[in-house]
Amino acid sequence: MRETIRGIPLPFEFASKLAFPPENLVTLLVPNLFGEAGAYWGRGHLWEACLFVGVTGFGLAFYAAIYCERNVKWILIVIFSVALFLAVGVHAPLYRPLYDFVPGFNKFRSVSKFIFTASLFLTLLAATGLDRLLRRKSVEPAFVVAAFALAVLLVCAAWWTTTTTSWRLVMDKIHAGEDSGLLPQLYASPEFGRRSQRQSAVSLMVAAATCGWLGGFLMLSKRNWRALYAVIVLGAAEMIWFAFSARPTFDSASVIDRGEKSFLDTHPGDYRILNRFTPNSAMSIGAEDLWGYDASVVRRYAEFVAWSQGADPDKATADVNFTWADPLFAMVRLGFVLLPQPQNFRAFEVETAPLPHLQLVSKYQVARNRDVIFNAMRSPDFDPRTEVILEAEPNPVPIPTETRGRPQIVAASTDSLTIEVDTEQPAILLVTDVFASSWRAVPLPGTIQPRYQLQPANYILRAVPLIAGHHRLRVEYASPAFVAGKWISLSASIFWAAALWRFGQTKIPS
Repeated sequence: MRETIRGIPLPFEFASKLAFPPENLVTLLVPNLFGEAGAYWGRGHLWEACLFVGVTGFGLAFYAAIYCERNVKWILIVIFSVALFLAVGVHAPLYRPLYDFVPGFNKFRSVSKFIFTASLFLTLLAATGLDRLLRRKSVEPAFVVAAFALAVLLVCAAWWTTTTTSWRLVMDKIHAGEDSGLLPQLYASPEFGRRSQRQSAVSLMVAAATCGWLGGFLMLSKRNWRALYAVIVLGAAEMIWFAFSARPTFDSASVIDRGEKSFLDTHPGDYRILNRFTPNSAMSIGAEDLWGYDASVVRRYAEFVAWSQGADPDKATADVNFTWADPLFAMVRLGFVLLPQPQNFRAFEVETAPLPHLQLVSKYQVARNRDVIFNAMRSPDFDPRTEVILEAEPNPVPIPTETRGRPQIVAASTDSLTIEVDTEQPAILLVTDVFASSWRAVPLPGTIQPRYQLQPANYILRAVPLIAGHHRLRVEYASPAFVAGKWISLSASIFWAAALWRFGQTKIPS
């Protein structure tokens, strides 16, 4: 994380942008009050602004919070409350002090995702309530009355939603266009407003009916406790219905391949594209893309791309407004820019030809400051095909003459690059892939050099100093944090298995 944009503090405006909207607490009972998937008009994003675990689930969780023993419920209630408090973010009074003073908190983005943790413990609280009902085989009358009263309130809300002429005003007070994924033209449509009003009323009626069924089954359980099993069926049925309605489908070809793959097939080569047509389709069409949404893009690279577009590299994020194809993009092998056209795209070949994946250079300069490196690359005397800017002296030092050699890629994967090189004199092997300290260069059998040093070149690329002779090496991803995480996970698994065996032997009193 330290090497990516996720490892740097976020500006307060960006960090607080996507908090769980307080009005969305109503999604505990009515998940589609503000629209369903594909037509959500509320604040935030539906998948992280909906706390729905079922009307039945909410009812059982409420029952547990009221009637279960304190030593059973307090941990669940506390964790749910803390997660919900964190998810609300800037809408809560303590968010700013947390952002300013709690180490690491200013790196959180989209704090509404804490709602996932909240929903897990709300579900566990509901299971605790159901367990109490099944063990007691009866239900308190006050809870049955509460279920019917809530059903009546929801019916009244549905009636008001159906008959009011102020629904559009309600939508406008809630809707935040700058944070919404909904097309402005769609939201502005009068038909969309009418359809949203009908859908909200229907959602309220569905919630009311579910409350009524829940109250009815609880009432029947007073005569026959087996009616409580109908509560389980009701909870499962409403969640299956919700999941089915919230699962939009589409033809993937309509999103990820409108001729792009055919274009790449007819223009083979080891280059990258800058796809502004479908920016995140690279993996699906088998392309190498210069940009797209990457949740953990390497910080060096993000700073370079932001700087290339005239933005402040210190505030680099995954959001970049591309205004031109910088000639320095040749260093990362940019070959074509794909721009959207009506119903299709148009490919433009860049003016500056991309560098090869591997090349040998002998001319270098040393600069240890990012801004100095960036300014040096803007110099008219800098040619990335013949010179590199390093951050430390190379070892061995190359001879500053024309370099003769034949670097080639023998094997490649997402985690490694096997390279063979023959060079007549010491040189620097430039690899036009992004540098990160988690990568290393290791010697393979048959190589002349016993040790290789991988270092940053031109701030974002990889460089390996070579002695004269035949080289066979592998550039591979080998993060120490990954190894530590592996052993932590293994130890935790062993501990969990031991705890399961130990407590599995303990008889729990009924």
